[in-house]
Amino acid sequence: AAKHYENALKEDPSFAYAHYRLYLLLTDLNQRDRAENAILAAMQHRYKLPELFQFFIKSEYYEIQGEWQSAFENAKHWVELYPYATQGHYTLASHYQRMNQPDMGIAEYKRILEIEPGSHNNLRNIGNILSQKGEYNEALKYYEHYANLYPNEAGSFTEIGRLYSTMGDFEQAKLYFKKALLIEPEKSDHVRRVADNELHLGNFEQALQQYQNALNVAKIPQDRRSVYESLSNYYKFRGQMDIAIEYWDLYVAEMQKFAPPIDILMKGKLGYIERYVQAGREDKALKIVKEFEAQAHQLEPPWNQVSFGVDFIFNMNVEDPETGAVLEEELGKLEAFIQTYNWEEWRGAFWLGRAKLDYYREEYSQAIADFQKAIELEKGRGDKVFLISRIGHCYRKLKEFEEAKETLQEALKLEPFSPRVHYELALVYWEQEKKQQAMEHLNTALRVWEEADAEYKPAKKAREKLAEWELVTESN
Repeated sequence: AAKHYENALKEDPSFAYAHYRLYLLLTDLNQRDRAENAILAAMQHRYKLPELFQFFIKSEYYEIQGEWQSAFENAKHWVELYPYATQGHYTLASHYQRMNQPDMGIAEYKRILEIEPGSHNNLRNIGNILSQKGEYNEALKYYEHYANLYPNEAGSFTEIGRLYSTMGDFEQAKLYFKKALLIEPEKSDHVRRVADNELHLGNFEQALQQYQNALNVAKIPQDRRSVYESLSNYYKFRGQMDIAIEYWDLYVAEMQKFAPPIDILMKGKLGYIERYVQAGREDKALKIVKEFEAQAHQLEPPWNQVSFGVDFIFNMNVEDPETGAVLEEELGKLEAFIQTYNWEEWRGAFWLGRAKLDYYREEYSQAIADFQKAIELEKGRGDKVFLISRIGHCYRKLKEFEEAKETLQEALKLEPFSPRVHYELALVYWEQEKKQQAMEHLNTALRVWEEADAEYKPAKKAREKLAEWELVTESN
């Protein structure tokens, strides 16, 4: 595609639209220098385009220059001059979401619906933001409105299923995923979601069978990529990190068949870091970190400024208090990045890092406060489970056992078979001399980890704890 635009520009070097389209392609191809030249040329010749379209070019120009405030002001100017042109409102909505101003983003989507009442996909956009805010009942209203308009569209039901999954109501989620599957039985994504749901319900054999069914009906690399991602997450959940990495290899291999290089780097390669660290292969994780740092300068802004973020990801996954000084330095860089680009979407990661530093310093009360700030900004259910469980862990360290139990039970509502949460609850009950409850939760964790790698640290600690407690019980 890029070659065709280049041929067009040989015929007419002032063809602004071709420069703009070439810029978009070169960005996907991760050829930053050439992309920057293309958008500069589009800016130079933008006078040949209608004024309305010039806003598209200016939007991309400001972003590649890293001038995010100018990009935001450009979007506001766009909707002021052309209040009935919906693309300006879409662009402004994306800026508000990046700046963590969800209500302003919702207002833009509502304005688009006023301008184009038939653009019903914005009902789902609003529902997504409300779900991220934790306003689940309001989100459900928008999803159900969309489903009533499109009862024969599978997406109507997958959105509702995802919402119930986020809320931890997996039985209800299962009903909606199966409705989507009835409408499109040949679509692997619906089968995969049913499989994910079985995992959350603790039905591990059924989950694996459904993943295999999803692979059997997956026809294109995009579909296989999604199934391999879920399979990698399945084995990661169960502590089988070597197999999790093997499926991540397959995930990246499928991405390489269709995805632009920047996506392979940002979504594919970075996924190895957590998996290698949890597998006890920090050397492999560090190799990925070094590879990213070497390529970061090629990325478009602001990603060319975030090589520190890869070190941050690595040190957040390594449980080593000795990394505290490095982590504190990276947090300073993260704060500067957020301030420079008004990238408030990353504020949750900042508070998570602060919480980990406080934990290393044994300042558990402050760590709890920081974890809570991170939860307020977190959008994913899995990450919320992790954060809530860490709060429970800190309460246990403070000997505040009732608060610890209450917090950890809250995490189990979102992930009923989380082995890490069950293990933490077992420790709380044991310290309270409630040995039966402790053993029940420990055995639940070990059931999930029954085939975990021998060197997978959380499962190894749980097995050692079981042996220790059985000796105590026998001696009594």
